[in-house]
Amino acid sequence: MQNFLTSSYRHLPFYVLILAVGFLVACSSGRADRTNNFRILVFTYATGFKHLSIKEGITAIELLGSKHQFKVDVTDQPAQFTIQNLAVYDAVIFLHTTGNVLPLAEHRSALQTYIHNGGGYLGIHGAADMGDMRLNWPWYTKLVGASLQGHTASYHYSDRPRQWPTYAGTLAEAPAGTEPSALGPDVVVVTWQPAQLLAEFTRIAAIDMWNKSNVVRTDEWYGFRQNPRHNHNIHVLASLDESSYSPAAGDMGGDHPIIWCQAYQGGRSLYTGLGHRKITWQQDGDFLQHIHAMIRLAAGVESEQFNNACR
Repeated sequence: MQNFLTSSYRHLPFYVLILAVGFLVACSSGRADRTNNFRILVFTYATGFKHLSIKEGITAIELLGSKHQFKVDVTDQPAQFTIQNLAVYDAVIFLHTTGNVLPLAEHRSALQTYIHNGGGYLGIHGAADMGDMRLNWPWYTKLVGASLQGHTASYHYSDRPRQWPTYAGTLAEAPAGTEPSALGPDVVVVTWQPAQLLAEFTRIAAIDMWNKSNVVRTDEWYGFRQNPRHNHNIHVLASLDESSYSPAAGDMGGDHPIIWCQAYQGGRSLYTGLGHRKITWQQDGDFLQHIHAMIRLAAGVESEQFNNACR
């Protein structure tokens, strides 16, 4: 057999052999590069509260794309949600998309078609604060997995007269690491607290960095109207120990999922409640590793991990 093949190759024109070898190399490279060579759309439109960390979130995701060689497009335009436009993306990332961000039926239909055709969705923090969409588009609530009920209490620090019922002190008395608020540079609003994060599914890159005891993370902690754990299609990846902080309006009665995933109507859906603060996007290596891994899961390039954790 070896002599026959050798003899056969001798009679093939040289350029045919070059094309054949090139084809085999290209196929091999394609399989290897598929783990990085994907494209995502980051959607940042907000009609509700506009998170001040959106800019930092965009920058961080773009840097992840540059470092790990995947393509990142960014838009705050609902009109970009058409069947044709979405078809080129492996995942759509809803970054702090508060309120009714897809009000028109045609744009909603495009997202549904995209998911039905095997697309991926990742909601980050504010994506669960969906406003009226919770009531008039239940499909989206199920895609995200839950909608915002409330979050950790707000405390205002300012040198202005005490005009807020949640006034907590002067600017000099504000906790370290605070950031200016949407109310102006002379007002600091603290909504974040340290809380214990409980990793529930650790055989996955998106959670593995927190696979240890006494993991404490500081964030604005959402509580949800629906407990994702009660939806048998959803797999909880991490939760919060409510006894470790004061959930206030975000109280879920002790069982508090905060990161989850699911196979949803032909596509992939993931949500993380982390990411409210600018400093998290700027300096938190574990968080950025988490976001990168969640993006890869949403994009379908970690199919084995997704199938093990989310189906």
